Amino acid sequence: MLASLDPMMQSTNNCKRIFWNGELFGRLTKAGRNHLINDAGWFYLDTSPPPRGDYNDNLPLAFIWTNKSGPQFATNVLFPALVRPLPTQATNVIDDKILLDKLMIEYGTSHMMPVSVSIDADDFTKKCDNDKLFFVKHRSGAQGKSVYVHNKDSLMEWKEKCRNPSDFIIQEEVRPALDEKGKKFVLRAHILISNSMKSGGSGDNVKKELNSFWTALHEDVICHTHSVKYDKHSTIRSVHISNQSKKKKGGNSGNSPALIAHLPSSHPAHCVFDEMKRCTSKLGYAFIKEMVKRGEIPVHPSVTCFALLGADFLVAADSSLKLCEVNSHPALGWGTMSDVPSEIYDRLVTETLSILLMDAKIDDTGFVSVH
Repeated sequence: MLASLDPMMQSTNNCKRIFWNGELFGRLTKAGRNHLINDAGWFYLDTSPPPRGDYNDNLPLAFIWTNKSGPQFATNVLFPALVRPLPTQATNVIDDKILLDKLMIEYGTSHMMPVSVSIDADDFTKKCDNDKLFFVKHRSGAQGKSVYVHNKDSLMEWKEKCRNPSDFIIQEEVRPALDEKGKKFVLRAHILISNSMKSGGSGDNVKKELNSFWTALHEDVICHTHSVKYDKHSTIRSVHISNQSKKKKGGNSGNSPALIAHLPSSHPAHCVFDEMKRCTSKLGYAFIKEMVKRGEIPVHPSVTCFALLGADFLVAADSSLKLCEVNSHPALGWGTMSDVPSEIYDRLVTETLSILLMDAKIDDTGFVSVH
C-alpha cells in the first residue's frame, strides 16, 4: 500500500492519497511505482486492502490504473479513486473498430482511416477490386490477432464460410510508403486524454475546468518495421501484418523499433509528427464529443478521469497519414511492445503520472497539447 506525504493534503484529506498493488493497479509499471515513491514522496503502508470489489470505503483512494479486464467504475461517482481511467463503457467507441469507423464518419474525418467495406452492403462484390488487397479484422481484436489478408477471391470464400461476419470490419489496403529497404512499417503513438488541470491551477479555475477534457500527443512515436520486404502478392503474413514481423521466441527480425525523431531524413515517417498532431486533435475531439453524447461527461466534481491510448498509424505512398486502429489499454513495454527500449515506456508512464498526480504542465513533458 502507498500513501503520500504531500503537505497540501493534511488530516483526513491525506488519507485519500493511498493505494495498494493488485487488480486496481494492473497497468502501473515498475517505473511508474518508483516515480511515485522516489520523486513524489509516496511510500508503502503495511495495510491490507479491502475485500475484492469492496471499494466504497470512507475515503476514496488517490489513484488507480486498472487493466481493461479489471474492475470498471462510472465517471459520475466518487469512489473508488480521485484519479482513475475512463471505464471501458466510454472507451469502447474507439476500441471497437466498427464503432471507431462509424465515429470517424459521423464527425467528418473518415478520410483519416483506410477505406472500409461493409460486408453486408448490396454492392459488396462490386466494391472489391480484383487488384486490391483487403484486411479483415475482428472488431475487438488487439495485438494483431484476428487479422487476415485477402484478395477479392479469397475474401469471397471467407465471407461464405464466416459464421459471424458482423463481428469483422474489412479495410482496403493502404498503398504503403516503404523504407529504404523496401519494407512496410507501422507507427505507434500514445495519446493522453483527461480532464485534469493541464497547468496545475487551483481554486475557481479548477472548478471551471473540471469537465473540460483535453488531448495531448507524446513526442516519442515508435516506428516498427516489418521483417520482410514488401511484395503485394506475397502470402507471407509478416509482409503485411506488423506483429508478425517478430520471429518466434529467441529469434530476432533485425528490425529494432526506433523513434521517428531518430529516423534518417530520407525515411517516409521522419516528418509526419505535425500531421499526426492534426489527426490526433480530430480523433480526440470526436471521442470527447461522443462521450458527452453518451452521458460519460460530466464526471464527478472531485474526480479526474483519463485514458492513455495507443494509436497505430500508417504512412501511405502519397505521404498521407492513416489511422489504422486505437487501443485504450495498449501494451506498455510488454507483449507486442516487448522489444521497445524500456526507457521509452518509462518516460511515457512517469510523465503521464506527473501530469495526472503532480500538477506537471504538459509543456514540461514530452506530451504536446493538440486539443
